[in-house]
Amino acid sequence: MSVLHLVSGFVAYCLILILITLYLIIYLAPRRGSRDLLVYITICNTVGALTVLCGKGLGIAITDLFGDGPSPAAYLHPLFWVLIAGNAIGIPVQIVFLNKSLALFNASAITPVKYVCTNLLLVIGSILLFQEFAYMSVENCIGLACGFLTVVAGVILLNNFKEQGPVYRKLGDDDYEMSSLR
Repeated sequence: MSVLHLVSGFVAYCLILILITLYLIIYLAPRRGSRDLLVYITICNTVGALTVLCGKGLGIAITDLFGDGPSPAAYLHPLFWVLIAGNAIGIPVQIVFLNKSLALFNASAITPVKYVCTNLLLVIGSILLFQEFAYMSVENCIGLACGFLTVVAGVILLNNFKEQGPVYRKLGDDDYEMSSLR
């Protein structure tokens, strides 16, 4: 019963992401998509996270199919085909809405938001699916959060300061020293 309870949390998470995506595609994208960067990018984020999770599951199923002691029954299981359908639907949807957002907004604004939000949704999905926190100590959980915040801060800093180059100070004839950022 506990395995069913754990899996139901992941299924609920996937259903919430699907409902959010459908709401965004059907209702919000036609009304605000051309004015708000987050509409199309959120669609890409939710679909991208689900696609990666489907890809992980498909990888596990293919490993079972061709691994040691192959199990040909893996491709007969309905979940195998759900995972293939998830990837077959998710990849084109993600590309369509990413292209829509790139046509309307600057790529330097899209890239960090897409990267950070997709990874956040993916980490949450992986934690729910594989129950990673059940085997981690408090220190490891804090380290995971700090690592994620470091990546977020790095992406923000890199995108905010990428147009600025180093400033060089002339020391003498043909000698320069880098002093600071502009």
